[in-house]
Amino acid sequence: MATDYRKVREHVAKTARRMFATFDKRREALLETCYEFYPLGVPGLKLGVEELADGFEFDDDHRMLTLMPLQMLRKSASGFNSNLTSPARSWFELQLPDNMANGDASHDQLKALDALKQAAEKTLSGSNAYTQIYKLYEHLLCVGFGCMLVSEDAEQVIHCQTLRVGTYALDIDEKGRVCRVARRFAWTPQHILEEFGVDWTPDDIKEQCKRGSSRRIEVWNLIEPNPQGFARHFDPLEKDGADVIDESFAFRSFYMLRGGGGARTERSDRHGMLRLTGYVHNPIIAPRLDYECGDIYGVGRCMELLYNARGAQTFKGDELRISGMRAQPPVVAGSDFKDGIKLGRGGVNITESGDQRTGMVTEIFTRMPDAQDTRQCLEESKNEIMDALYVDAFAVIDSQKNNPGVKTATEVEYLKTENLAKLGSIAINLNLEMLDPLVRTVAEYAFDAKVQPLTDEDVATLLDGSATDETGAIVSTEGAVINAVKIEYVSQIALAQKAGALTSVQSYIQFCGNLAAINPTAADNPVENIDRDKTARMFGRMLGVPEEVNRDPKEVAAMRQAAAEALAQQQRQQQLAQTIDAAEKIGAIPVDEAHAGGIVKGLM
Repeated sequence: MATDYRKVREHVAKTARRMFATFDKRREALLETCYEFYPLGVPGLKLGVEELADGFEFDDDHRMLTLMPLQMLRKSASGFNSNLTSPARSWFELQLPDNMANGDASHDQLKALDALKQAAEKTLSGSNAYTQIYKLYEHLLCVGFGCMLVSEDAEQVIHCQTLRVGTYALDIDEKGRVCRVARRFAWTPQHILEEFGVDWTPDDIKEQCKRGSSRRIEVWNLIEPNPQGFARHFDPLEKDGADVIDESFAFRSFYMLRGGGGARTERSDRHGMLRLTGYVHNPIIAPRLDYECGDIYGVGRCMELLYNARGAQTFKGDELRISGMRAQPPVVAGSDFKDGIKLGRGGVNITESGDQRTGMVTEIFTRMPDAQDTRQCLEESKNEIMDALYVDAFAVIDSQKNNPGVKTATEVEYLKTENLAKLGSIAINLNLEMLDPLVRTVAEYAFDAKVQPLTDEDVATLLDGSATDETGAIVSTEGAVINAVKIEYVSQIALAQKAGALTSVQSYIQFCGNLAAINPTAADNPVENIDRDKTARMFGRMLGVPEEVNRDPKEVAAMRQAAAEALAQQQRQQQLAQTIDAAEKIGAIPVDEAHAGGIVKGLM
């Protein structure tokens, strides 16, 4: 059945307009916040199509007297990037789900999981992911939401693109999860022709290209789940356009001119449409802060700090004015100086009052204003901004430099863990809406690109045979990886949350050791109740230690068996030697070289 492009246009236009209308209700508050935290504002938050273009001209009239609010925002974003998704150390581990592990995972399964994790880490570090993740944190803290698209890349496996605030709108499903993104941007006719090709570009845009026109044209892009890959979603295009996107795509993507307008193409049925494509894996990474059930967008920390940022600008302006007045104070002078006096920074007031003697220039202020109070107000605003943006949680060492009560590295590390633990509620939300989909999508792309030598047999091993038929033959691995993975986070913030669990285990082991020390010969020694191998592996997993550090349990068992057999052999030899020595003393057997006893004794 041929695709009904009219039905597609109507669906994209109706869905995008609804999403943009919902977003536009928040536009003024977002613009006001970004205006106070960014030196030149944020492009894309105005309604004009030119503001959506790459060549957007910033507001030249906007000047900030202090960059302190922006610096605090960037410190906080850097803190989350370094302590939650640090590229310098492992911040996640892959494990089998509880319902598939069948008890303890085998060493082969753990090695396969570790290979998949290394492939995902290599893919992240080899792409632009970490630079875009930082911008995502910044947007999230500023306006309460952010969006990054992850797509396939021929050179770097994946390519990440953090969307500009104001150029996109979000939508949620019945469970409150972000499932759809509508974008709008402005391109030149030449850009459209190069991006979408001759067959899809409308005739009037081709003519504009020939004339060399640089007029910006608004393009819409709708990204949503492909119902053929998500059977439980109702598809409004099912009746007239069931084959609109290949079923191998998990998400579909429509590009068209704004509202589906524009001249017809060579294919008249494609009127207004520019491209129909899709994504093999979920491309949408859209975390939110402080949202409730039914809310599409969250509330950013900077939106709550709007008046603090304004106050910081005001206080900085007052400080500069006071400093200027102290350097060149305003004066009052007689009328004789009207034509000849050189005006200073503070200005000159000319008077003809009789009280002002001719030839006299007098400072207006008998007591110059002091900027100390203004600096104190500015410092208070800074502390409030730092507190709301969690900057102190990431700067324990700096905050404790002048604290005489904290001297040892152990105490500083404890304070760092305690402060990072305060971010638990935010970290949990970021795990669900940002890191989980990111790791799963990257792991799938890494597996498809064979970044690590993870074969179908490895996947079958990973799934403990669930990807094989009754004969053991591999039947399918599509979707197997993402379904087989449980993500365990081992970043600095995650470890701070686990500190209590690790401390509990350590206390338990120490307690059992203390009990055993009371009566070490007791048959019911409590230390024997602890499985040392499982405990060591559990600590390793919680701390993010790679599985390759541990030996295969089968190898460990073989080593222990060999050691036990060697010890038993040694004990048998010692026992035999003692028997022969005793027989020699009583003369029961001859021990010279001509007899067996002497030969056996010589071999020991």
